[in-house]
Amino acid sequence: MTRRFRTETTLAVIDMAPAHSRYLPLNAKAMLFSNVLMQIKQAIVEGQPVIVQDFPDSSVADELSCTHDFVMNALSGYADKCFIKKHQNDGSQEILEACRDQGYPTKHIQLCGLFTNRCIRDTAVGLAKQQPDGIIEVMRTACASTDPADELRQCFWNRFSETNITITPAPTIIPWSAHQDDEQLYFSVKARDHMRRDYDAYIAL
Repeated sequence: MTRRFRTETTLAVIDMAPAHSRYLPLNAKAMLFSNVLMQIKQAIVEGQPVIVQDFPDSSVADELSCTHDFVMNALSGYADKCFIKKHQNDGSQEILEACRDQGYPTKHIQLCGLFTNRCIRDTAVGLAKQQPDGIIEVMRTACASTDPADELRQCFWNRFSETNITITPAPTIIPWSAHQDDEQLYFSVKARDHMRRDYDAYIAL
């Protein structure tokens, strides 16, 4: 199935579920949520298809309920999205199958989500090997590692060794308050002139 899109880029949101993000410190979690949400919003504005991928969660009845609400809410009403599962860290095969089934572009695939040192890395490398003529872009600030110190070391990023993998900063969020109030972390964004209503309220972590 071939479809025409305004862009040759597909965004894949990886493992954005409470079962994964609970391991992150609160500040890191807030930053990740903000940047992933900004990435999704940007994809929608640019007309990019969005794939949301996670492991199956046998503890919930609804196969989509393991994905964070803010991801589901951001994509509500957007036509060019799909939700897929995987059974290993490398979800590249399932992403490419979804692209073929839905007619999504594969020339340029962006990745964001969790975890940079596991599923993001393995999926990026898997995609790069299967799509040697494509561009696999890891949105660095819209990803998080199980060990935040990893991302400060260049040797960590050197593990993304395939030549067609690029590491790119995603839209940057500027936290304005790091205090907690009833387990909620408040923040605002650099682009608050047009996105303020989405970020100046709060996200419940």
